[in-house]
Amino acid sequence: MKYLVMLTKVNKNRIIKNTKTGKEDNYDVLKFQPIEKNENGEYESSNLLPMDKWFKQDDENYKQIKSLCNFGTWFYVGINWYGKIGIVEPYTENYNEQEFINKYFNTSVISESNS
Repeated sequence: MKYLVMLTKVNKNRIIKNTKTGKEDNYDVLKFQPIEKNENGEYESSNLLPMDKWFKQDDENYKQIKSLCNFGTWFYVGINWYGKIGIVEPYTENYNEQEFINKYFNTSVISESNS
């Protein structure tokens, strides 16, 4: 599923130590609040809880959106099978949900089955 969200917080350079390898990695943590259109056609915060997305600083998806990561910026997020944010895309007014599904979900199924 995909959701329209607003970026509400950015925590940069969070260092997480991998317990298996002992290696430390830098992450940026983005907090997204889901938003929805009300009966008047205006957008407002939904009743859903905000969700965090942890990005390694060299993550390809993060590199694409990093320059847009300011408080209040709208994005589309894809929620994966485990209920976590998978893909993050910039908001566009003429958004085509089917293009999002084709771009990310069809290719991810193929790549996951080949692993």
